[in-house]
Amino acid sequence: MVGVATPAPRIFHIALERLRVTPEEALFAGDLYTVDMVGAKAAGIRGCKLIDVMGHYSWVDHVRIRGIHQLPHPHR
Repeated sequence: MVGVATPAPRIFHIALERLRVTPEEALFAGDLYTVDMVGAKAAGIRGCKLIDVMGHYSWVDHVRIRGIHQLPHPHR
């Protein structure tokens, strides 16, 4: 618990600080557009993927994936 929740950009900043990465280095995936994507973008994270398993977000102009298996893997 850090005393702040999504979509507040501060929670993303806390995570970035703890991971020791910049927003430009980060890759973030979330399944709620108005909470996850809006918050991450407000925190300066541009590497965002919207997990849209059921195809409900066809109206969103955002990179969508079906699941985390579609995320890039650094060791492949």
